[in-house]
Amino acid sequence: MSECKNIDSCGFFEKYKEENELGLNGFINQYCKGDKMDECVRRELAKELGGTEKIPDNMLPNGYPISGTDKSDWSEEVIKLARNIS
Repeated sequence: MSECKNIDSCGFFEKYKEENELGLNGFINQYCKGDKMDECVRRELAKELGGTEKIPDNMLPNGYPISGTDKSDWSEEVIKLARNIS
């Protein structure tokens, strides 16, 4: 299986790829390197926003914040677009 084309610039992947947390590893294996790659909200947001820079690191590939975090630092633009994609 190939890797997501955004893997080198994805804040989520860069920040959490070394985590030894089963849930995060599951998201990485399914969305960043697996068969759910085309369902990744982060990937769709990157298309809409012209890159990955505005996408919060704590946004999971399904568009929700990582457990224990929230959307308080997310821009209104990102929240609105993510809601429409997911």
